[in-house]
Amino acid sequence: MESELERQVVEGIRELQKATEVLLQTQQMFVKERDIAQRLQQIATELISARGIQALYDQILDTALAILHADFASIQKFYPERGTNGELQLLGYRGFDSKAAVNWEWIASTRGTSCAEALRTRRRADIPDIRKCDFMSGTDDLDDYLSAGVLAVQTTPLVSRSGALLGMVSTFWRDPHEMSASEFRAMDVLARLAADLIERSLAEDKLSESEEHLKNAERLAQVGHWQWDIRTNRVSGSDEMYRIFGKPRDYIPSYEGFLQDIVPPDREQM
Repeated sequence: MESELERQVVEGIRELQKATEVLLQTQQMFVKERDIAQRLQQIATELISARGIQALYDQILDTALAILHADFASIQKFYPERGTNGELQLLGYRGFDSKAAVNWEWIASTRGTSCAEALRTRRRADIPDIRKCDFMSGTDDLDDYLSAGVLAVQTTPLVSRSGALLGMVSTFWRDPHEMSASEFRAMDVLARLAADLIERSLAEDKLSESEEHLKNAERLAQVGHWQWDIRTNRVSGSDEMYRIFGKPRDYIPSYEGFLQDIVPPDREQM
């Protein structure tokens, strides 16, 4: 018969094994979180330096794949003016074939996808196993997911600082996948950074487009514009202003130079 001492020793060994397993899991979690943090720190610089909105979308996709160790990824832009509750347009993806891309080119809130659920709720949709998901059950989208080899998916909304929905970033796995707390945190950091950079890039594109419209309008109307900063005495002008005054584009304008280009009889009045 097992003595009390032997029983205590066996129980002690079991407790030690459990403590060792917990310690190993903690160490593995620490290493994983450290790797994610390093990856996010590295990618932040790459995202900020991305040239053009499409290059930015590509960087966001590659980052989402890397930090979540996913098999597929997609990014969508939100168009509030389409449909009743707005629609999402697919802008870029990784891992899927062209057939899947066509199926998900436009997504309304009535669809059975994770991004449609995120659009309905304005919150992240996390589905560890799509075969057990109620809102996907019996839908064509579930069949499309399975045909594409997807068994798990998460979609995170991209929201501006003012609260406007800009789009969605989704990641997909071939096997059921329970996201860890560190993965959720990492995705939140990426979504915040991505939303800020997308908003900035869209604003820059809109400004550039407005400037181009102004150039075309001045060219058609044959008028130009100029600005004079009185404090610094710096003058800047539009392309059409240079053409009207017959100046090369490398000419540095000034108020004095402007007066010299006016015919003497009109100079004093000006």
